[in-house]
Amino acid sequence: MKGRSNYQFIIANPNEVNNLLLNYLKAEGFSITTKKNETFYKAGDAFFGYRGFKYAFNGNTLYIQVWLIGTFGEFKIEQNSINIPAMNYRKSLNNLFAAITNAQTVIDNNMQTIQEVNQFKEETDKKAETMCKVGFYLSIGGVLLSFLGATYGVIIYIMEFYFASIGLKTNKKPLAIITIILALLSFIITIIQVLELV
Repeated sequence: MKGRSNYQFIIANPNEVNNLLLNYLKAEGFSITTKKNETFYKAGDAFFGYRGFKYAFNGNTLYIQVWLIGTFGEFKIEQNSINIPAMNYRKSLNNLFAAITNAQTVIDNNMQTIQEVNQFKEETDKKAETMCKVGFYLSIGGVLLSFLGATYGVIIYIMEFYFASIGLKTNKKPLAIITIILALLSFIITIIQVLELV
């Protein structure tokens, strides 16, 4: 899904929101960069990927553009696949968008904006729940492989714990806890098997 994700807010106090945006960008490690005669904010690294952020005010309207920067160009953050950088970006933006609507008294006709922010949060939660389910299935497979004597790599353990940690903040919290327990069980079994071979 190539391109950029665009969001629009009707706000009551542009100066207050501008300070909020600058604090967010600083906390998230963004810095100003210029590429192809365009100035925007950029964060990240070559290993985990880069994030783009750009905003502008037009009276009481705030325009925000966000995107992921990959090897093959720019991508929207509405990823349907299990995309960890996109998910992390959505989580941080979820907090930012909520702060924009909560940090001030919004204009009366901003009800649509609030609904869109709530929808963004719901979509983010659904993606987090999907990742939690993936972590759960990985943990089941990990336990079975552990009993069969197969060590399937540290990266799988990390993914299990990561997906479970995301799920802890959703309606799938019980599933996330089970995932963590299963991941710990398979890890312990693997350690015991390694020690027996020594």
